[in-house]
Amino acid sequence: MKIRKKREADRRHRQNKKIAVQETENKLAMTITENESLKRAVEELRQEIFHLTRRQRELTEQKIAVQETENKLAMTIIENESLKRAVEELRQEIIHRTSQRELTEQKFETIYTKLEKLRNRMRLRSG
Repeated sequence: MKIRKKREADRRHRQNKKIAVQETENKLAMTITENESLKRAVEELRQEIFHLTRRQRELTEQKIAVQETENKLAMTIIENESLKRAVEELRQEIIHRTSQRELTEQKFETIYTKLEKLRNRMRLRSG
């Protein structure tokens, strides 16, 4: 009877061991499956980080380009204002010089008219 109990205990022990091994194998298989899933998730996240980093770099480059364009625009606006002032100054100069020329022409006409009158008087006296 002791042998029988011993055999029965050994059999149960082996059976429990088989069950424990089977459970361990199942847990291992689940862990391997989970690890593979996690590896895929990690790779997907790495790819996402890569794309986000690239996109961030592109956005930074675009931001820099926009800033450069804004700076150029500001400089162009300043230059345009300066040119407008210069054009206005030139207009005023043209108006002033035109006015001076007209006065000079009037003086010339007056002098020429006086000269013609003097010539006519001289002809009348000598003739």
